[in-house]
Amino acid sequence: MRRMLLLVLVALAVAPPPPAGAKDEPPPPVPTKRHSDPKNQHSFKLPVTWSVSTPNRKFNEGCAIYLDVELPDGGGAFYMELYHLPGLCAPIPQSYWEKPVLWKRENADDATVALEPLPHLRLDLHRGSEEMIRVHTYRLIRGRGFTLVAECPAKLWPVIRDAYFAACKTVETRLGPWPDPPKGYDRSEKDGFTWYVHPQAKRKDVKDYQAYFRKMEREFRKRHGKFAKEPLSEYAIVFHPSKATAEAFLAGAGGRSGHVSHVVERRIFAVPLMLHNPTATSDLRLTIWGLFLARRYGAPYPPWMYDGETLLQYVEGSEGAPLPQATDWLLEQPERIEIPFTIDEGKPEGDPEVARKRQAIYMALFQTGPLKYRKAYKRYLRAIGEGEDWTVAATEHLLSLDLTKMRADAEKLLAKMRKASGN
Repeated sequence: MRRMLLLVLVALAVAPPPPAGAKDEPPPPVPTKRHSDPKNQHSFKLPVTWSVSTPNRKFNEGCAIYLDVELPDGGGAFYMELYHLPGLCAPIPQSYWEKPVLWKRENADDATVALEPLPHLRLDLHRGSEEMIRVHTYRLIRGRGFTLVAECPAKLWPVIRDAYFAACKTVETRLGPWPDPPKGYDRSEKDGFTWYVHPQAKRKDVKDYQAYFRKMEREFRKRHGKFAKEPLSEYAIVFHPSKATAEAFLAGAGGRSGHVSHVVERRIFAVPLMLHNPTATSDLRLTIWGLFLARRYGAPYPPWMYDGETLLQYVEGSEGAPLPQATDWLLEQPERIEIPFTIDEGKPEGDPEVARKRQAIYMALFQTGPLKYRKAYKRYLRAIGEGEDWTVAATEHLLSLDLTKMRADAEKLLAKMRKASGN
């Protein structure tokens, strides 16, 4: 007996201690069941212990799946909805874009965006006297956007939270990429962009356009940094031999000159370069720069920023020279320039044309004005590039400046541009 006890003590003495920070084994995965829409196109998984039913009534427009859910043992009830959103370009900006819209529509007490474990928008609201929580989580699958919504009593949210986000990660669709790739076009990948070339397009025209495209991309990266290595969805250039073939492909695709962007579809429609034509060059620079903004920040992006940056590209294409050279259109400004961006998403009020010109003047100030404005705009771009709410970033880095002085400096810049342009 003594010898056995001694052996046990020796074994315990030489046994290696448990590794520092060792944790218990994770619990086994919860069994789940996949739930689909009536057409069996979209689906997601929920725990098998949840009792799920589909009410026999008309759902909201765009709702692919609606489920009433009851937790086991009378733990509570709530509902879930899955929406298919083909125009969603990136989950993070979509969260911020919908925040003020849904906050107002749902008459919520509060609305917050969080990026973990997935980009989502949380609304704290009341249904009658009951406190509720409504959560919208955004996914992008082969270019198709999806929002999985859950609305439950506030006391129930901590109970279902982990299972809800786990369900978000299981969203699937049987549909192919969106938008549909054009049939019969030569397809290639180059630097994170997809090129679809019409079979009648001349090879030299395509190479010349791609060289100009790369030149503009280098300009863009100097200001905005590199694109993500792997885009969330396809950003495409559809190249046609003429405006007529572009129009034949999609009504309106030809625009004024053949160069036009379709931001929602993340495409631009291109034709051979016409650098001798100011109208065509303006359209060319505007459409390419808009695609770069979508590729870098997702869409929708801040409206004032998109309008300001693309309009300056339009001006440069029209004048054939950078600022302070400017077009008469841009220089037709009211006597007093107002601040164009505010914390209410920067949507212009009043005459949209005047607002867009104003946004371009302030963008010119941020890009070519005194050093303090250029530094402030760089900080702003860095913040939204890292996923910060653009209204918060604008308030912190731009609206925190002396706005009276900013307005005066914008008016000085406008006078300088008028002098350089002979006005």
